[in-house]
Amino acid sequence: MIVITSHQKPDFDAVASMVAVQKLFPDSIVVIAGVPEENVAKFLNAFPQVFSFQSDDSFNPFDIDNAIVVDTQCLPSTGKFIELIQSDAYELHVYDHHPLKKHSGKKPAVFVHENVGATVTILIKRLIAEGINIRPEEATLMLLAIYEETGSFRYVSSTPDDLEAAAALLRFGADIALVADYFSQQLDLEHTRVLSQLLDSLEYIQIQSIKIYFVTASLNYFLPNVSFLLHKIRELENIGILFSFIEMAGKVYFIARSNHQFIDVGAIAEYFGGGGHPTAASAVLRDKPLAQIKDEVIAYLNAAVKKEYTASDIMSYPVKFITEDTSVEHAKQTMVKANFNTLPVLKQGKLAGIVTRKDLDKALFHQFANSPVKLYMNTDVVTIKSDTPLSEIREKFRENNIGRLPVVDEDVLRGIITRTDLFRILHDDYLSDRGGLRETSFRQYPFSKISHKQFDKVLPKEILSLLQTIGTLADDYGFQAYVVGGFVRDVLLGYKNFDIDIVVERDGIAFAQIIANHFSARYVVHQKFATAVVALPDGLHIDIATARLEYYASPGALPTIELASIKQDLARRDFSINAMAIKINASEF
Repeated sequence: MIVITSHQKPDFDAVASMVAVQKLFPDSIVVIAGVPEENVAKFLNAFPQVFSFQSDDSFNPFDIDNAIVVDTQCLPSTGKFIELIQSDAYELHVYDHHPLKKHSGKKPAVFVHENVGATVTILIKRLIAEGINIRPEEATLMLLAIYEETGSFRYVSSTPDDLEAAAALLRFGADIALVADYFSQQLDLEHTRVLSQLLDSLEYIQIQSIKIYFVTASLNYFLPNVSFLLHKIRELENIGILFSFIEMAGKVYFIARSNHQFIDVGAIAEYFGGGGHPTAASAVLRDKPLAQIKDEVIAYLNAAVKKEYTASDIMSYPVKFITEDTSVEHAKQTMVKANFNTLPVLKQGKLAGIVTRKDLDKALFHQFANSPVKLYMNTDVVTIKSDTPLSEIREKFRENNIGRLPVVDEDVLRGIITRTDLFRILHDDYLSDRGGLRETSFRQYPFSKISHKQFDKVLPKEILSLLQTIGTLADDYGFQAYVVGGFVRDVLLGYKNFDIDIVVERDGIAFAQIIANHFSARYVVHQKFATAVVALPDGLHIDIATARLEYYASPGALPTIELASIKQDLARRDFSINAMAIKINASEF
């Protein structure tokens, strides 16, 4: 016999997943751990002929072959089942969608995990693949689970698989009107009173530039569905990060929501004995007063919040620019060559305006090709500084509806940030999971996938030490240095390759001279192509190039060189397998 269970106080996803697993294993039984959430119990009671479960109080663990746990990896959360599940007499299977965590105890014989919005999504795909029918009532339960877990597809954890699963459930006859009824809750008198108490207690702290809000309330009775009140508060007050501490019947219910990449409320809730997702999590705490729990959460936040990205971390540089006296025709040619839609315009080295391709096209249409761009540029330019935090950059884009933000310090143009740059940094996990969605198809490999272990496997210590020294020199002299091309390819493939090509943003020749002086080496400069070769005393040669764009005046002509960013440099390369770079600056390598 197979027993199926989940975490205590199961939500829609837990119950729907148990129902789905039972359809895969018809001879199994479903056992509810504890008491389901109020809305879940209400739904199940409406269909007593369809859903039949046992409670953990009445269950007799006799003649069990396998135990299947859904919607949790944390075995202690199954309550009374923990001893049964941990027994070596049974084979354990786990199905879950929550972020992977390390847990002590029994290792599952089968562990199915996917980064989707709901556990039931994983199981719906399998039911469909095996041609198993889903009854309309079951489909409605599963659709409720997906809608609850994804916040009606508003949470960033929502995936195409969740949407496709929901569409399939509708085809199986899921009642979307019933789903809407469950999620269009109206505030009753008690919830209205508690909402008022929570709003009265609203306060915030600021860690770096991140505002984190807190609400508290104390009740001498248990009030279900209080998490719904957090959504109301966030909507009313336009709050991104909210922690609530609600004391009810001798326990403190800690519920948190976050839309910030550096505030992982799932990790915080887990630290306090609960769990959840980076964007939504909760915990129930006993034997500690509310004020102490709140202080401990604040202390955790102060210690754990990462340094927020600033403009200098995100911006592209060096910046392609034109001067205010540049002709419209030349400006348009520059845009076309660089594949840009806007260009900053400088006057005596200072930012004077921004000109767009649309502005230039209009001027060309009216035959003003030889007119200076200063007549057509926008002089009301929104700018930021290099130390402007990510949260403020995001607001600048949103408030001004612009595509690019110049980064300016003391009238000097330091860099530029595009919407693509912002999107990449805000959704880095999403992009790394899906191969990236960056300008020129440039992908940033997750750090975990390029580790020192891979270098240690294929490179002698002398070569690795050489790269580290060059990275330190880059930091010391203000360069951004990357090892590129076939060398990177072979490190990833595990092949030895001592042909070292380094690309430097700004001035590769100047950096080659710095390396040569440091190692007492010879170097040869190719000024026309902004490259140099450093010949080290041990005979090793290092090619140093300036990050550049190349274009050709005519077929067969030598390339014309222009300074560019590493992204643009990689984009010009012939094969994508060679369009890879690893930053070797000591601060990041």
